[in-house]
Amino acid sequence: MPTQTPASTRTVPLNFLIFLPWPPGTDRVTALRKAFSASSPAAVRVYAPGTDEALATGTLDFVDSSVDFSSGTIAAKAKFANEKLELWPGTYVDVGIDLGVRPNTVMIPAVAVQSGQKGPFVFAAKDDQTVEMRNIELAGVEGYLVAVSKGLEGGERVVVEGQLRLTNGARVTETTLDSQAPDAKPKKNARSASDGGAAQ
Repeated sequence: MPTQTPASTRTVPLNFLIFLPWPPGTDRVTALRKAFSASSPAAVRVYAPGTDEALATGTLDFVDSSVDFSSGTIAAKAKFANEKLELWPGTYVDVGIDLGVRPNTVMIPAVAVQSGQKGPFVFAAKDDQTVEMRNIELAGVEGYLVAVSKGLEGGERVVVEGQLRLTNGARVTETTLDSQAPDAKPKKNARSASDGGAAQ
């Protein structure tokens, strides 16, 4: 969730302190540190809240080594050239960080993912209209979708609502989602990214 933080008063270049949400079941710290230590610094984009057009693009400059469990966030810093003064100290933004490309990655709506004693899981719909509880491993987040590195195959169907009433073998009825709603069928070939969070 976006969090306000102190910022430098220098505008060119501009350093942002970012707090990124840490979804349980993901190894986002490792992914961020790999992105930070890569030969080419990971790209960081900032957006006005609620928009899809990037205000500016910078580079990842620092990643904390641990998660702040009290707030459920990971601290990072990014540097922006800011030559056109797109950003100002005190700016409140949403942040996206490229963590790399994962070929053939399965993507599902985040609302399908449930938390259990053994970690994240989903209910996968079978051909006979019953469900199977499936433990999964998460690899990242992109908007309303999460990347699944283990536990699902592309083309499988997952339950996106009413999971609290389900158990293994329960029968479900498949419905067609509204054209504006997130697709419930796992997708492939998506870019893994860390999204959300805020900076100043």
